Amino acid sequence: TISPGAIPGYFLNNPRETLNLVADIACDNIGFQFDVFHFSMLGESDDQIATFFNEANLKHIKHVQVAQTPKRNEVNAEGGVDYRRIFKHMISKNYSGFVGLEYKPAELSDMPCSKATLQFLSEF
Repeated sequence: TISPGAIPGYFLNNPRETLNLVADIACDNIGFQFDVFHFSMLGESDDQIATFFNEANLKHIKHVQVAQTPKRNEVNAEGGVDYRRIFKHMISKNYSGFVGLEYKPAELSDMPCSKATLQFLSEF
């Protein structure tokens, strides 16, 4: 699912409808990529993001994509999503899929991931 502001006219721009489509297909090798960045850019709160990780949805969520809003920076950068809370919630719900980081570094570095970001991620 991609938010309309990122790619206007993109077919799958509502995460709930996309998840319902995946559930209706009911095929083990088709899953839902939950992009927290786009979900947040649609105006969803941390509470709504966390609630998305419920028992019914977890069987379809195979990959979680993360970046900080609104500039698509590192998850530990200042922004609109409390990733510490989101990651702890995902763990509490036994999420066992993949998590991918797709972000634009807030500061230039010769490393693909800053020490601060690695430190933050090591908490989980």
